[in-house]
Amino acid sequence: MKAGGVRFDPMSGDGWLVHRGESPSSVHRLGPVVLGTFGVAAMPRRRPAARVRASIDGVEVVRLEERTPISNQGATSSCWANAGCDALELLMPDPVQLSRFDLYWKARRMHGDECNDAGTYGRAIVAAMRDLGVCREETWPFDGLAADNPRARVNVRPPIIAAQEAYDHRIAGVLKIESRNAARAIDVRRAIDDGYPVMFSGPVGQSFIDYFGGPGPDIVWGPPVRDVGGHAMIAVGYRERAGALDFLVRNSWGLGGLGDIPGHAWFSTSYLSIAYEVYVPTQTVEI
Repeated sequence: MKAGGVRFDPMSGDGWLVHRGESPSSVHRLGPVVLGTFGVAAMPRRRPAARVRASIDGVEVVRLEERTPISNQGATSSCWANAGCDALELLMPDPVQLSRFDLYWKARRMHGDECNDAGTYGRAIVAAMRDLGVCREETWPFDGLAADNPRARVNVRPPIIAAQEAYDHRIAGVLKIESRNAARAIDVRRAIDDGYPVMFSGPVGQSFIDYFGGPGPDIVWGPPVRDVGGHAMIAVGYRERAGALDFLVRNSWGLGGLGDIPGHAWFSTSYLSIAYEVYVPTQTVEI
């Protein structure tokens, strides 16, 4: 399922559907992406992201240490690129913010949509992160929120210097979580315990979009009653409360959402079980 079809207006909190569904021919043109199957034996020994523990309202929260600012994809459909960059930033030894537009263009190029801001596939994102890498944000910056034309750079090919620099910011491995239901929740929790972010896409409803219009209460989001499109995010933490396992998710719609942890939201185990694509990038390339 292509994700990125829900666009978010940070000023009004409105989202609207741009694209839904996928083209089998487009997926085929991506070519093979070699993935491992997630499991204890497959996990590398090195832990790239530090974990922190905190108590919020008397409940312990285990989360990965996030060292780069929350992004805002604005009026673009670049959610998968934001999720990929957020995950790679967590894996890198130094806190460097990466270019969402660089990764977004490269992923869309793999399925022939580089001039069409209509989202991309998780499979294309992980292939671009592995084979091509991502340049720094300052080299090819996002300009959609401040410019009069929010699409000024979104469909423009990044410069050659970006391609050269990007090769230093790649992933060396990625695992795909193919388990379902309760087993998937266990795998996602295990990945976070081992220091790895979990990238995923899934359906979102209008109420979730509205939630990011400003600081919100502690709500645990489950599968939407009526979805308005697909969206990609990363799971960076979890908590156990009243016998339920909730996952802390980092979004790319600015600092709205959860009041205690801006830019984030809580998701239920049942939501993770219906996610379309679930990937665990495992390590960065040694330079």
